[in-house]
Amino acid sequence: MKTSVRVAGYLLYTALLIFGLWLLFSYDAVLLEHRNTTYQYWPYLWYSTLYPILIGAFLALPSFIRTFRSYGRWTFDWILFVTVGIPTLLGTFSGPILFSPFGQYLTIFSFFVLVQNLRFVCGIAFGYFLLYGFQKKS
Repeated sequence: MKTSVRVAGYLLYTALLIFGLWLLFSYDAVLLEHRNTTYQYWPYLWYSTLYPILIGAFLALPSFIRTFRSYGRWTFDWILFVTVGIPTLLGTFSGPILFSPFGQYLTIFSFFVLVQNLRFVCGIAFGYFLLYGFQKKS
């Protein structure tokens, strides 16, 4: 019985993941078309910055639920957050940072903007490690 509930839970999780990705990518295409017709890039830039974080957080959800169900005191892995979280956060937000008024002085972020997939991967990693950093100690 427990195995069938676990299988059903993972099937539901996979279906929700596929449906959520479809929704996110569909809205991404709508915003991209809006950007190309109106030349207003800020809505698309913010959306393309934030939705990879949502994807990463959703990928970390099963391990977070397992941690949530266990007993113990909540802790946060600061070493993981400082060494992985902050650099990936900066990589994710490199687009809005570079196109901000003080972005012309921060030329290091131009590399992240030129490689769009790198910003996407950084966002997924940040969202994943943000939830993964919460743990319980017994």
